[in-house]
Amino acid sequence: MAINLSVIIPVLNEAKTLPRLLTQLQSEGLINPQLEVIMVDGGSTDGSRELAIGLGARVVTCPPGRSEQLNKGAALAQGEVMVFLHADSQIPPGFSDQIIKAVDSGYLGGAHRIVFSPDNGLLKLIAWGSNLRGKYRQNYYGDQGIFVTKDVFQALGGFPDQELMEDLEFGRRLKKLGTTFFLPGPLITSSRRFTKNGIIRTLLLMQWLKLLYKLGVSTKRLKKLYKS
Repeated sequence: MAINLSVIIPVLNEAKTLPRLLTQLQSEGLINPQLEVIMVDGGSTDGSRELAIGLGARVVTCPPGRSEQLNKGAALAQGEVMVFLHADSQIPPGFSDQIIKAVDSGYLGGAHRIVFSPDNGLLKLIAWGSNLRGKYRQNYYGDQGIFVTKDVFQALGGFPDQELMEDLEFGRRLKKLGTTFFLPGPLITSSRRFTKNGIIRTLLLMQWLKLLYKLGVSTKRLKKLYKS
């Protein structure tokens, strides 16, 4: 049976979050038998690999690094369309159908509206801003479930080989190539990165890094700032 949608999930020690997503994708596979799930493991030591195999995912390994893992999964994908998910995402009802319909309508790719879980008023505002940029400016981020046809992905050369902002850069290149679509979703994404170090602090850091990136600061330098 031909595969029409490949789901690619880069992972590093995500045993706590993977079961929910992979279980949802198993259910989605019952609706769309032409779906495949590829987990690209960057060297997990918490049992993520074994867990994913047990839940029906195809598991491959490569050195850790978001862009390298995404590109490794894409190189092995059999689907005509690929969607890239974070391990802590939760897919919406009609996940496959939304994506396939968008591509069949002539769109090259796109992303999803997101909501955070757990959330609060401030996180709702952050999600609103992210969704606004996605819908009207076609600025897409990795936690928004970027999807793209395989032909277009290959034409773009995949995700750029850089240490941060690979999702932002890929979205910019995709937008230049043609029309994309922002799906209603919603895709649920974890707010853990905000709650771990403080919502305001994390938001300011992210905006600062994006500004520096636009000003030409190397992603290697940005990664050092991010980790500090």
